[in-house]
Amino acid sequence: MENKGYVVYTAVKCPWCSEAMKLLIKNKLDFKVVSVKDNDDALRFLSKQGLSTVPQVFQEGKLIGGYEDLEKHLGSKE
Repeated sequence: MENKGYVVYTAVKCPWCSEAMKLLIKNKLDFKVVSVKDNDDALRFLSKQGLSTVPQVFQEGKLIGGYEDLEKHLGSKE
């Protein structure tokens, strides 16, 4: 992962994915969205990390976690 901002792995109709993206927008943070739908590379990547749910948020290649983890992460930056 080369993105200097955040990368959010998402699924269609995932309410927690939407909430994670809203939180990043609210905090004026740059992020890239990667849908796992029909995306074998994304699914393989998450699987190699031992992850099977979305959202999964990464910052500069480092796993933050799901929505609640992102919330804690951003709270600790304030």
